[in-house]
Amino acid sequence: ALEEHTRAPVAICAQSVLGALSLVGQAHADVVLPTGAASPLSLYFLTIAESGARKSAVDRLALKAVYAFEDELRLDYRDAFAKYEVERELWGARQSSALGGVKKSPKSIEAEADLRALGEEPEPPLTPMLVCPEPTFEGYYRLTASGRPALGLFSDEGGGFIGGFGMSADHRLRTAAGLCSLWSGDVIKRVRAGDGASSLAGRRLALHLMAQPQVAVELLGDDLLQSQGLLSRILVAAPPSAAGSRFFQPPAEQARVVLNEYDARLVSLLAKDLPIVEGTRNELDPRRLTLSVGAERIWINLHDFVEERLGEGMELAPISGFANKAAEQAARLAGLLTLCEDFEAQVVPEQAMDNACYLARFYHAEIMRHREESNISRHL
Repeated sequence: ALEEHTRAPVAICAQSVLGALSLVGQAHADVVLPTGAASPLSLYFLTIAESGARKSAVDRLALKAVYAFEDELRLDYRDAFAKYEVERELWGARQSSALGGVKKSPKSIEAEADLRALGEEPEPPLTPMLVCPEPTFEGYYRLTASGRPALGLFSDEGGGFIGGFGMSADHRLRTAAGLCSLWSGDVIKRVRAGDGASSLAGRRLALHLMAQPQVAVELLGDDLLQSQGLLSRILVAAPPSAAGSRFFQPPAEQARVVLNEYDARLVSLLAKDLPIVEGTRNELDPRRLTLSVGAERIWINLHDFVEERLGEGMELAPISGFANKAAEQAARLAGLLTLCEDFEAQVVPEQAMDNACYLARFYHAEIMRHREESNISRHL
């Protein structure tokens, strides 16, 4: 349906849909691998296409429901923040009064009780942002500390992030390491001389960058990022251009119906209450999706298929870092497909895993092709 509306290559449309699904689904569940480890449903995508490939048009439609939900959050935030400011002023006045009583009578039980009865200072409402286009890792840390725990780094002009401050020579390694930790679902730790030490648990990040080939080559050909591990976590698609074949044709009514159903599905997922750890405002506690017997068998087949081809001189050896994560990527994809079909599901069915493994094989071919191209001189 997206392809029919935009005449963009179907792979661009699929990347945007899968990215949106990861953004809205990652907060709700982790998938349990046959190894026993729980893996987040966060996914990182890179879509490579020339200017004019209608990347922006696709992304606007794919994320329409997300941006509408953000608008609602902003309206709610405005009212909630006004209420918070009043509560903060009242709390401050009561604190001043209680402190005054303590100063007058330091041993007064009543004054001490008044101070204790104040409770914690009111906290501002969570920052109403779901998607940020090009944050530094420090900026992301602060945003997720005061905002929603599941965010998206999405940009239809990925060059802004790839060539931005966070990926500059002095900050690239730190940003890459932070993105890897988020992909793995690790606790984010931060130690600064001015701010002291702090840590954030239960955070998730989905990523989808759309970039032109010249920009993407800079990313995929970066040996530092390759050895550090970030590139092995990115799912790449670079379809051939559809330019020259995009003759105008109004989308069929069925395509409109399908897009409306897609928007409604995203809205229903966004409206679900986030699973938050008791006693916290924004620390996620996702439920666990296990694999059915059939899904586990398919997952093991993919795992062993990849392992057989990782030896020296074998076909997947040039992309061993990426290939080693193929089975986990497939499990994440299968988990998202499962949530999309049945949000209350507790088990990943065989069909979802079969589809996810098919996608994993596709991403193998894409990353291998573009890893090789990135090693060719720019002149050629």
